[in-house]
Amino acid sequence: RSLGTVVNPGGVLTIRPITALNLPESYTGMFVKVRCGGYVCLSETVDSKVVPVWSDEEISPAEEGPRAERKKYRHHVKVRQNSSKSQGDLDFNDIAEMVNPSWAWGRPRRNDLCIQVDPFETSKSLRLSVIGEKLQSKVELGVLEFPLGPALECCAQSLEDYEADLKSPLPQGLSPAYIRWFPLLSPSEAIPIEGDMGQRIHPKEPEKRRDDAFKEYFAPCIKLALLFQRDEIDRDDPHVDSA
Repeated sequence: RSLGTVVNPGGVLTIRPITALNLPESYTGMFVKVRCGGYVCLSETVDSKVVPVWSDEEISPAEEGPRAERKKYRHHVKVRQNSSKSQGDLDFNDIAEMVNPSWAWGRPRRNDLCIQVDPFETSKSLRLSVIGEKLQSKVELGVLEFPLGPALECCAQSLEDYEADLKSPLPQGLSPAYIRWFPLLSPSEAIPIEGDMGQRIHPKEPEKRRDDAFKEYFAPCIKLALLFQRDEIDRDDPHVDSA
């Protein structure tokens, strides 16, 4: 692992909630809240009569394969000939995704929860809550607490694996984001106890690639995509050490 992925240079951690399962069904809407230190982010409230879906864009258009991208590119070039400047801006974004597929993941999307991470900051923890709404009441239904440091490590590893996959003769189509199902604790379980070193609020199981991989088959869980975009460092600045 390179030094740049171990030492946090600061940046933005994007938490993209996708969907959640096995939560109480009596709520008409649900939203996600993330707290990290002094930062608090809220998603929009979505319909939860079946299952809540905050984003159906977990797969970037740039990951659909070269053939789909070539077809999409031709389509936009044709439209651009008879379109306004704003349509041309969309074309530029599509071309940027073709040149650098991870570009698409860095573009803000609805319900993205973005946390500004200070340089060298790894000791904080994040608290994510799924909150249900019905009538005039709001109730915390599920809680996830995870430390910032390991979250950044997972993001860095996913990006490294993604970049290596792009260079592979047989690419697997990996995502630049860390996408997993995370178990949710009930709010009553997520109350810290003095002296337990935070063990009570830790999930009983680690995150999984599939929602049916948990020991408890109907365990409440949420699917998240995590992506960390590091702040740009001016390599020409004589005051910046190049470690």
